[in-house]
Amino acid sequence: FLPTSVHNESFPKSLLPEQYFPAVQLDMDRNAVYSSHEMPSSMDLTVENGLDPSHFPYAHHAVISKRSDGGPIPMKTVTFNFTHFDVAANYSRNGITRERLYCFQRPFLVYTQEKKEGNWKPASNFFVVPVHEGRCRVITSVEKLSKSWFPVWLRHMFVTRLLVGDYILHDTERERQSSRSYYQPTEADGSAKAFKRWFTKYGMANSPPHTFRSATLQNLKPLTRREYEDQWLLHTYACSTCRKVLQRARIGRVVAGLGGVLLASMLKKHQPVWATLICASGLLASWVANKLVTFHEGSIRPSDASDRDWSMYQ
Repeated sequence: FLPTSVHNESFPKSLLPEQYFPAVQLDMDRNAVYSSHEMPSSMDLTVENGLDPSHFPYAHHAVISKRSDGGPIPMKTVTFNFTHFDVAANYSRNGITRERLYCFQRPFLVYTQEKKEGNWKPASNFFVVPVHEGRCRVITSVEKLSKSWFPVWLRHMFVTRLLVGDYILHDTERERQSSRSYYQPTEADGSAKAFKRWFTKYGMANSPPHTFRSATLQNLKPLTRREYEDQWLLHTYACSTCRKVLQRARIGRVVAGLGGVLLASMLKKHQPVWATLICASGLLASWVANKLVTFHEGSIRPSDASDRDWSMYQ
């Protein structure tokens, strides 16, 4: 950890991470796999968003929820002390009513628990680490994706699809820090308002600049949509697994396309049906490989970026 003088937080040196954060021990017990993704928003707003399930039907429509799930969400603050902030929420997700705890453990752990068969069971952990004002790093394990048979790079792709709906926080943060009033009118904003009170009361709002505190407007550089959705900068450049997939996909899109066409040309006279199938398969494999390349490093063509996230069209 960095010295306390840098970020105004301190940690017991006698404790291991899994002792200080019990959620980490649970992850170790289930052999969870973590992935790291940067977010174009500050740490405090990203945490606030993670504690608020009301945004799921809109920001994550067709990913983990759907718009018809939107509605009032009764919330209750159950823990409010120096190290922990927890809220309980009952809400609908994909038509199923869920009872969950959304928890924050000082200084940067967001985790959730869901009530199943009368017992609270861990769901997801998100370490939200500040990088600088307007940017943070999310290190996460998702329980449903922590399966030994599930390829690591596919886990990272699924987490990216989850987080991409929250990139709008970049614009939200600039709006919040502007001179215009920021209005939270609904019952579902209860967790966000309570977290703001906790954040102020227990001193994290007074952290040094570029750490845990809220950003100032002058330090929030406006980004274009292409810039704040740049997957190479947000994830791939720091992930050895995804970089390997990217290299193989680059080779695969050329080999599959050319190989399919060449084999088809050799067979077209004597076996036209097989030639057509091989050519189509090669082009399809090349198209899939090209999609993987674009996903991991973005596209140099502005026209490849849709106006809104794909889930908005569902």
